[in-house]
Amino acid sequence: MRLLQEFKGMCIALLLGVVTINANATEYPGVTSAFRSAELSFDVAGKIRSINVREGAAVSKGQDLIVLYNQIEMLEVKRKYLVFISKAELNAAINKEKALKGQLESAKLLFDRGAVSAEDLQRKELDYLAISASKEQLTTREKVEEVEYHLAKAALNYRTLKAPFTGVVTRIIKDLGESVEANQPILKLVDLSKGYVITNLDPQIAVALRENQKVTIHVQGLDVFQGEISFISPEIDPASGLLQIKVIYENKDHRVRPGIAAKIVFPDI
Repeated sequence: MRLLQEFKGMCIALLLGVVTINANATEYPGVTSAFRSAELSFDVAGKIRSINVREGAAVSKGQDLIVLYNQIEMLEVKRKYLVFISKAELNAAINKEKALKGQLESAKLLFDRGAVSAEDLQRKELDYLAISASKEQLTTREKVEEVEYHLAKAALNYRTLKAPFTGVVTRIIKDLGESVEANQPILKLVDLSKGYVITNLDPQIAVALRENQKVTIHVQGLDVFQGEISFISPEIDPASGLLQIKVIYENKDHRVRPGIAAKIVFPDI
């Protein structure tokens, strides 16, 4: 019976490419993967005016990468801004409202003394109500103009492709002067500050593992270094019957490239 169990264990090890290191540690093969990787695109169509980076360049979050022709949008922002900051009509209405309010209060006092007729007092009240309503309309229009100004700024910003995270440009798909469609991949950005080693294990083996567990990583052609289990898949792949495991590691010097063969040492399983 014991020989049969040992034989089954050897078969599983051969199937998974497992290499035993010692009595308490076993290596499992995997492959490195980038911490984050994104194919970036514009939300609008246009023609490329400038490319501000090159392939292989390190970029910071929020940095301008590629800009589409945007002269019309820039002029529209300027026009909307001038309309927005122009408050001449509103200021005039505010001043007139203050003046009419003062006149109305004086008319009420005079009316109480019999020095002003009811018709004159009513006329003053109507003038004040009219200018108050006009001021409210102008105030609302100012708010609308502010929204329109910010919408114009947003439309302008859509024509600049910015880095969503700090990383390295690995591919630029289009060139200067070329037209692009909305949501068409233009540039690939990869975050190499960290990375994953991804492996697939038999569920019976993976049951002994836990997230945040420290492990050792052997990357092909590089030194041994430490990692940490960041993900244990909750589901088994129906095709292979295996469970995916991700081990995260620090890669600030970018020595480890995605796609390299690696091995993970899981102790005591």
